[in-house]
Amino acid sequence: MPEPFVISGIVRRRDGDPAGLLVVAEERGLPSRERRLPDGPVVLGRATTDPEGSFALGFEATRPDLTFTVSGPDGRLLELQEVVTGNHQGRGDDILFNAISPLVVELTVRGDAEPAGGSEYETLLAAIAPELGDLAPGDLTEADLSFLARDLGQDADELLHLAYLRAADLLSRTTNLVAAAFYGWARLAVPDLWSQLPPFDDEQRRDDYLARLLKELTATDPDRLADSLRRAADARIIPPLTGERAHALAQALRGRALTQVSVRLLLVAAASGEPLVGYGVHAYDGTSDLGADVTDALGAVVVSYYSADPSVATSLRLLISDDQTEVTADVLPPDTEVRVPVPTPPDLEALVTAGHFQLTPGTLDILATAGIAGYADIRRRGGVAGLQDLDAGDARTLDALTELDLLTPDPVEASSLLALDYTSVGAIAATPWGRFLAHTADQLPAERAVALRTSAQAQVGMLDLLLAGQAADLANGFSS
Repeated sequence: MPEPFVISGIVRRRDGDPAGLLVVAEERGLPSRERRLPDGPVVLGRATTDPEGSFALGFEATRPDLTFTVSGPDGRLLELQEVVTGNHQGRGDDILFNAISPLVVELTVRGDAEPAGGSEYETLLAAIAPELGDLAPGDLTEADLSFLARDLGQDADELLHLAYLRAADLLSRTTNLVAAAFYGWARLAVPDLWSQLPPFDDEQRRDDYLARLLKELTATDPDRLADSLRRAADARIIPPLTGERAHALAQALRGRALTQVSVRLLLVAAASGEPLVGYGVHAYDGTSDLGADVTDALGAVVVSYYSADPSVATSLRLLISDDQTEVTADVLPPDTEVRVPVPTPPDLEALVTAGHFQLTPGTLDILATAGIAGYADIRRRGGVAGLQDLDAGDARTLDALTELDLLTPDPVEASSLLALDYTSVGAIAATPWGRFLAHTADQLPAERAVALRTSAQAQVGMLDLLLAGQAADLANGFSS
């Protein structure tokens, strides 16, 4: 049976309230096959946005090819303009091929109540839309451009703008970046090569020119690219949203000229050297968001970043689980594995003093006598149930919080989970998705609940895998 696939995200609506919108995730297939389906693409899951536009949904699938639709409370389909997830920032109709769970997405929509015009780019698209039909701007020939320019009033500027629109659409297909960004760079002649735009009926000449243009764009300073998009948005040449995304778009384009480097980070407790299993890691390269993942059974996580010179040392900034613990990992290729010590969390006495949980009088003294200061000490002992004179209720609390600490080092989250009778990672993993999200709705944000449930599933799955391997070894006469 496939592992549960989890999607969490937010819908940003340019023309109104993002609450109560219906988000539908669909699995896409070959277009020729989809045309034979009476109801269109297969629906994998549905969710309704909260007052902030956030949503979460789950279904069973393995590496699906995804698209999304968003409908208003009245059932009318909204225009999905942009989809952002991880390093992908593209158009609303982009297919997310071989998507990996958990998936965090940001969807930008516009209702049909808002005029399609506004910016020059949107106005031009709206003006030619009736003539385009099933064609995209990138499909237009020179004769098509002349026809459309005459239709729009025989303005020489219109013909040039249509040529920019066509080139922008073709570059968008190559890079998966929104076409409006390329249109903005074209109108401001960034780089100057835009002024040498040739006719496109000669496909070889067209492809050579677009390759040179893309090469010059990726070599352009990202700050200049971003600034030009902001100026184009201020001048109403491109939509305001494209201007707001200027930095991310420039960085994404710049990434095409860089080399991807992957490194395996081993997270360990600074004091004990114990692997930090099931900890969330959010990585940054300077100001660039490299995404988030969860450490495996060895405390490891793989982080990928881009570098103009892969042999140069890079410093990665890591936010651990609760985004309050921050550490730095210095990577010097060809190193592919780096050990990362993480500061020791507060000891048990500090947690009790802060009011995160309560113990009966004398329990802290019993723990201190046994040499137990924190959760790591309890894990090394295999639990506290065997300690003489220890209150049974305290023993259950400590053992439960020790295991929950593997899921989240945030004492507030751990205490909230315990208060809801989740006494182990396995108990969380065994709770159906819908029930867990509903049960924790008052204590945890939906996105955080999804992350914890996903992490619990991953930890239990990894443990099952290790136990299965050990059983196989024993069955074959091997022992450790």
